[in-house]
Amino acid sequence: MKKNLLILIGAVLVLSSIISCSKNESTPQLKSSTSGVTPEVVVGSNQGGNVTCEEAADGTGLEGYAYSTGKQDYPFNSNSFGNGVSVTTDGTNVSWSITPPSGYCVANVAVIVKGGPSANVYYYNDGQSSDSGLTSPINASGSAAGLSNLTICYNLVECEVQECDWQEETAFGGGVEGGGNAWWFAIDAGTSGTYPIYAGQQAVPGASVNYDATTDQITIVLGSSMQLQDVNEPVKVEGYNVLPSERPAAGLFELYKGTSLSVQGNGSAYYVVHLDVEVCN
Repeated sequence: MKKNLLILIGAVLVLSSIISCSKNESTPQLKSSTSGVTPEVVVGSNQGGNVTCEEAADGTGLEGYAYSTGKQDYPFNSNSFGNGVSVTTDGTNVSWSITPPSGYCVANVAVIVKGGPSANVYYYNDGQSSDSGLTSPINASGSAAGLSNLTICYNLVECEVQECDWQEETAFGGGVEGGGNAWWFAIDAGTSGTYPIYAGQQAVPGASVNYDATTDQITIVLGSSMQLQDVNEPVKVEGYNVLPSERPAAGLFELYKGTSLSVQGNGSAYYVVHLDVEVCN
């Protein structure tokens, strides 16, 4: 009798273990973006796993998205997504940014990253206008499925009118504080990240510089409280394998000088982003 009882207990334990493992294996693995946004796996009506903006909006409390890039099959080019929308990818990791028309701000965004039989949807409902490190769902191998297509759905709203006393400032973006007597910041290219932009040594609300380590891409977001000065080459970027001991002279920057808010890196270990800006006070 005792022997039969032990056998029964052992069988129950084995069965419980199998069920537990089965549940763990069936639980989808979700990879958060660089800014910490965790995606939702949305199953659309399309048998191929594609998800529409209407399906992404279901359950979010939104009536829908007024704007869409449309479904863009990978590989795509920089002009695929329309004016104001920028996307870079290495085929797995995705970076995106939206620069709205003058007077408008980003309200809601859904980024649909399709790979394999389903799609990850990353939701942004706090006015965020850029992010990196987005992937398609994790497959059975434990890696993100190869990128199949991408759709960006978004809403714009008129920005709140601010009475601004625009002050000219020198600005730097990054998370590494530079040395020397003059203040400055740099980006450590070892990892992806979204960092503040400092103007007059103060972080500017809504402004950020995003670095995607997988694509070596730098994306600058000015926000509504900062704008570029009306000068030649207000955006300057330089790459370094060893950071200078003092603030580098912006006039000697060679990697990039111009007005673009998206700059391709050159494989350096560090980047210094120098901006000539006006800040709303």
